[in-house]
Order: sequence, then structure tokens, then C-alpha cells
Amino acid sequence: ISFRKVMAERHLDPPRSPLEQLTLIEEAFPLTEAAFRSAMKKTDLRYLADKTWGEDAIRAYRGLAEQTAERRLVAEARFKEALVNHLMGRNDEALQLLMQFLREFRSGELRPTAQALLIQILPEEIDRLVKSDRFPEALVLARQNKDVFQNNWIDISILGDLAYSYGQIGLYEHAKDVYLYMMDIVETA
Repeated sequence: ISFRKVMAERHLDPPRSPLEQLTLIEEAFPLTEAAFRSAMKKTDLRYLADKTWGEDAIRAYRGLAEQTAERRLVAEARFKEALVNHLMGRNDEALQLLMQFLREFRSGELRPTAQALLIQILPEEIDRLVKSDRFPEALVLARQNKDVFQNNWIDISILGDLAYSYGQIGLYEHAKDVYLYMMDIVETA
């Protein structure tokens, strides 16, 4: 109730600092859902106000996820940790966190959002790995996310990079299979 009150007062009483109000709730009701929600909202507001605060935000979200037992709050904190990593340009770290999130949280309201972020980041990251000649890593990343390819959630042009990667490490049969799969997809489309 206190958390909701602060959120409502935020719109009605501009002279009061929302960070101060959220801190009061956090201190008054330690280890409660209201305290964790207040701490999460404080972290959100601080990061939005100061993008250089990203490292601190990541640590705060990680700490909140480890401290709370409330599954929804753990999911929110884990997702926000991945999101801030992405916003800071650390797509490799963001992808690892998102894949872990999707393994741990098989349902929930943030799962589709996490999948969407993964789908947005994955092609860029595979492309980056291929361009830096890190072919095995690109192939492992693709294999770990094979459901994204099976559901046709990303552009098939990335499959060309994967086929090339297989060829570069000497797995010519796999390269051939990927190229044939691409041809099959193009023919049926």
C-alpha cells in the first residue's frame, strides 16, 4: 500500500523527492515486497536519470534478485539486469542473462519481453562473432537458441553466416545441411 501511495503521490506532489519516499518505504518495511519494489523503482529512476550509473544498476538488480524470495520480483530484477547490460552495449552478457532467464522462468509476464529482446540481440551477436572469426562461439550460440530459428523468428540471412562458420571450422556436412535448409525455406516461402 505504501509503495502504491508513493507512486500516486509522485504524480500529485512534485516537490517531494520520489527517491526519498521510496527510501523511507524500503527502510520502514525491510524484506517485504514493498521494500523490494521500492528498491527496484529507485534503481530504475537512478539509471534513467544518469546513464553512467549502469554498473551500479546492474549490481543493484543482481542483489535484489538474490535477496528476495518473491518469484515475480526475481524475474523482474533478472530481466532488468539483462536489459541494462544491453543498453550499455554488452550484448554478449545480455544474451547470457536472457538465456538463463528463459531457462529459469518458463512462464510469467516478462517471458515474451525477454524473448523479444533475445531475438533483437541474437542476430547482431552472431554476426559480430562471425566477423571476428569466432566461428565455434557463433555456432554454439545459435545451437543454444535453436528454437528461435525453428520458429522463424529472425531473418534467415543469418543462416548464411552459420553455414559459412561451419565451413570455416571444417564441418562441411553441417554447412551443406544449413545451405540446403535455407534453399528449402526460400522455396516454400
